[in-house]
Amino acid sequence: MFRLIRYMLLASAVLSQMALGQNYQEGLCGYPATSRPVTNPTFTQSLQKPAVNSDTTFSIRENVADQSNSFINGVEFTKVYSGLEIVIYVETDEWNSDRVTDQTVEDLRKAMLEETPAGSVYPNQGIFETEIDLFGEPPDIDNNGKVFILLIDVRDNYDPQDGGSYIAGYFDPADQQKGFANFSDILYIDTNPGLQSGNFLNTMMTAAHELQHLLHYAADKDESVWVAEGLSEVTAHLFGLPGRNFSHFLDDPTRNLT
Repeated sequence: MFRLIRYMLLASAVLSQMALGQNYQEGLCGYPATSRPVTNPTFTQSLQKPAVNSDTTFSIRENVADQSNSFINGVEFTKVYSGLEIVIYVETDEWNSDRVTDQTVEDLRKAMLEETPAGSVYPNQGIFETEIDLFGEPPDIDNNGKVFILLIDVRDNYDPQDGGSYIAGYFDPADQQKGFANFSDILYIDTNPGLQSGNFLNTMMTAAHELQHLLHYAADKDESVWVAEGLSEVTAHLFGLPGRNFSHFLDDPTRNLT
């Protein structure tokens, strides 16, 4: 237990250093920003041109990195997989750009529902079932028994010329508010540059990380962010996935761990 708590504290400290603007080239979690209560939200209509064969629309954060309370309405998505437990949507512009392929969708489906790497606590079981066993059931705010996974180009100020950090994914508590945002159980996973690294293990890590946030929210929506972030970081090790590099914290160990 002590080792687990120490790991959670270290993980939280690493993420806090990244969030404070240190230029680490790593995918970050957007939950520390989206976990803040939404007050006086603003909504703007998507400026996308009508896309061919879109299946539905969602509202997304206008800028996760800026911790904005602004949302874009009417962003078009294409449904690429629908099962009993999860439904996978891809932002239609990203689907049409070929950044997300059929193989990407199949790899994600398999990781979520069927198997995880050899170092996993349960390699013959997917991320979804394993995390439910460990952390509890999803909120199921919309009473459909499904979790939506949205593959999107997260709006996060990422500039490929700078090569800095980007938001790799997030869980948005605003989706849990009736009559507001999307009113669904949703995980957001970045496609640009999140899927461009060529290392799908990082995408699996993001999916596991954000799923823990959703499950944790069902158990305690007022949990301290450092606890929720620490437990999400632990999921990487539960599934034999690459974890954070603690050298960021070790370079500055006097920082408050929480």
